[in-house]
Amino acid sequence: MDISNPQKNDGVGLIIEPGYTWDELRENVMNSCLKKKCHIILEGDPKTEEVYRRILDLLNSELNLDEITSLFVIVGTLYFIEATPLNMEWRTQLLQKTFNYTDTLSPMHLHLATKRLWTNLKKKETDVFNILELCNQMVIISETARAISICLMWTILSEITDTSCEMFCFRQFMKLLEMLNNIESETLQEEENTKIVYILVRVLSYLINAILCDAQNEDIIKAGYRMYFKYTSSFLKQLLNWFENFKKTIDSGAKPKQIQIDWDLRMMITEHISFNIINVLQDRIDHMSTPDYS
Repeated sequence: MDISNPQKNDGVGLIIEPGYTWDELRENVMNSCLKKKCHIILEGDPKTEEVYRRILDLLNSELNLDEITSLFVIVGTLYFIEATPLNMEWRTQLLQKTFNYTDTLSPMHLHLATKRLWTNLKKKETDVFNILELCNQMVIISETARAISICLMWTILSEITDTSCEMFCFRQFMKLLEMLNNIESETLQEEENTKIVYILVRVLSYLINAILCDAQNEDIIKAGYRMYFKYTSSFLKQLLNWFENFKKTIDSGAKPKQIQIDWDLRMMITEHISFNIINVLQDRIDHMSTPDYS
């Protein structure tokens, strides 16, 4: 999968349509340092156009780290409210303007931004699909947004694999197998865990495609994060073997007893593993083994 051009047929529609409500936005504003500056959201029945203009005013002012990371949350919530294919253009533009406000890659900025987005946007289990969709937009906005999106994916993976997380930041890619080995194969086969497996595959696909895109990570690596993006051919081969076994585990599971949609989702998972993970890993392994005569 080309992560700079996210696929629309990603399976989310088989589970739940992403979205937030005005009440959830109000809660995020009330819990932020911007509740006075964003009072329009808290008063009466706000119109999206009015909120949009107020946020643009804020983006034209001087915001500190606390304020801009709080605005990330507000805009990330607003992006989904009453969203339709016909009104996505201004939402996407606002998302871009907000995450382009700063170009810092400092560890504290990434930590605070990731922590704020995760703790405020993930209030219930289904909210993870909102975060997945948001990351698909963030990864192509700027280096800062790309870095935060990768940190968010590591956060989701840490929760799924029950891995402790002291800072909401990058993790070493070479430690990925250690995290995956915390998952029991039986868990992957259980019918009630199909949706969790789907999320796991989406996150792993995202991380692998994002991290293996070396050219798009140059600025992040130069900012001092080289060790988090390092990998070897040997490691990729081990990772490839894990995913091949993972796919076999999914394929060997009994056909779900529930509705057809569960079976469709499982089939989509195996296809996603094949095309967006296994093929990507194999291509990179082949590329690394080919002599460079240039």
